[in-house]
Amino acid sequence: MPHPLIIALAADENYLDGLAGTLAGVVRSAPGAHIRAVILDCGIADESWRDFKRTVLPRLRTLELQRLPVHPEQLQVFAPDTRVRSLNNSTYTRMLLPELLPDCDRVLYLDCDLLVNADLRELVSLPLDDALAGAAPENHLPLLEQNITQGILSADEASLPAFNSGVLLMDLAAMRGADLLGHVAGLLPKLQGKLQSQAVLNYLLRGRWKAVPARWNRQRFITEHFSLYHDHPGSVWHFIGKMKPWHFDPPHMRGLVADFHRDILASGWKPRLRGTWKPLSPAWRDFAKASRAFTLRHTRSLE
Repeated sequence: MPHPLIIALAADENYLDGLAGTLAGVVRSAPGAHIRAVILDCGIADESWRDFKRTVLPRLRTLELQRLPVHPEQLQVFAPDTRVRSLNNSTYTRMLLPELLPDCDRVLYLDCDLLVNADLRELVSLPLDDALAGAAPENHLPLLEQNITQGILSADEASLPAFNSGVLLMDLAAMRGADLLGHVAGLLPKLQGKLQSQAVLNYLLRGRWKAVPARWNRQRFITEHFSLYHDHPGSVWHFIGKMKPWHFDPPHMRGLVADFHRDILASGWKPRLRGTWKPLSPAWRDFAKASRAFTLRHTRSLE
């Protein structure tokens, strides 16, 4: 029997819609794969979890769900009194995975705001060449010095590239040997607040991560002024920023936002949040953008 595709995601009550959409995309894009999804529970009510399993599993038949509660005492290492309040516990739990999954040597961590249009088995099988993790470079703050407060990095480290932690291939066995959590204490108050958890990961893994192709984490902001369309084949689309696909009003969704909503519905899950945002760009412009994206996607698929 083939080994399962092991993924990990962190969610709370507010991210169940995103969790459903992301999982549906993973299953859709890896036909026939046995997928073990470890859900790091950062505040999911028991009734909500029962509803989620009862709804999603009959539709996503190759999916196995494992709920792994994260207790407050496990997060004390992340200095809860000094970290940025806008970042919830699910932001930090990926760093606990080496200890939370002692039976697992490699796992693919995914944020819950991903539109998955690529078979993740290909990503998981990539060699890491002795690196502790694989990730796509950070698009918007590409240098380590832009993610981490000045004065912490050496002059040589400042110009190193940074990665985006929303899709993270983790060598858990190697990470356990490196004792990463042992280096976290006292670090958080010193790091830049805007991307605090990502700054911690970038600092701990500086010089010890491998860049994977950008298609595994195409980072995009979405707004009501600018719709996004599927212009690259075989990609994972990452909706970064505060606005997420489920914040849009379903009848007015367009492009990648509408694709993500279809994945939520394909999972059988009824979205809990009814978005109110509506695209402000005119329909003719979005039609032109959709046509251009189709052409680009087809052309790039031939390369």
